[in-house]
Amino acid sequence: MPGSWDCKLTLNAAGLAGNETRGSTLQGGEHTHSSRSGIQALTPDVWYGHMLLLMNEEHSYRGVDRDPFEPVLDGSATVASQSDRISDFHPPGWRRDLYRLAEESAVDEKAFLIRETEPALRLQKELAVHGLRYDVVWTRITNTELTQSKNAVTSAGFLGHDVAYFGGDFFSAIKNGLIVHPDADLARDFSRRLNSFGLFDTADLAWRYMKAFRQTSLTEGSQSFSLYELHLVAPAPRTIGPN
Repeated sequence: MPGSWDCKLTLNAAGLAGNETRGSTLQGGEHTHSSRSGIQALTPDVWYGHMLLLMNEEHSYRGVDRDPFEPVLDGSATVASQSDRISDFHPPGWRRDLYRLAEESAVDEKAFLIRETEPALRLQKELAVHGLRYDVVWTRITNTELTQSKNAVTSAGFLGHDVAYFGGDFFSAIKNGLIVHPDADLARDFSRRLNSFGLFDTADLAWRYMKAFRQTSLTEGSQSFSLYELHLVAPAPRTIGPN
């Protein structure tokens, strides 16, 4: 299945003119939301790495549908370039520096998933200086329903399991079906099973919820979802600014 997640960089005039573009489209996947970079499998159906997820204090949800940090083509991308790296389309400055760090530290050159802890923490610190608060979260991503455990993970920092798009806008079935726009039937059957982070403790329960969500949703029923096992590495800084 790795071939279904191969990516090609697509740069267009609209992106350079100011419309946000996330750098790639996933070949073979179905997406109704904005496209972002994808990553190849380290094994046929499993990926590992660190994500930076924007802190949101409006509700308890701590899953991946929180505007993950990655290089983007937006209104600040004003440099003409033939490069394959999004950072090269940005003028010199902190944004280009952090985009380049993400690109150089990424799993398989796809910059929403950072390979090692140290560059992820460095990105978090530098982003906070510019008023952007991100949690650093380690994730294990599965895109097929392998044998899923019915036991809760007990390791320190475990947040829970999310069910969301692999790339795109990381649309979460949990966030959009139980928290932000709760469906009455789904809420009746699953809301009480959410943990304090708005996620499911077990992979088995997360997959069962995903199946129910796809049967209920009028717009997302045919979409492909991935399972994210999430562990908090470093919470978003409580204070913002240079030391």
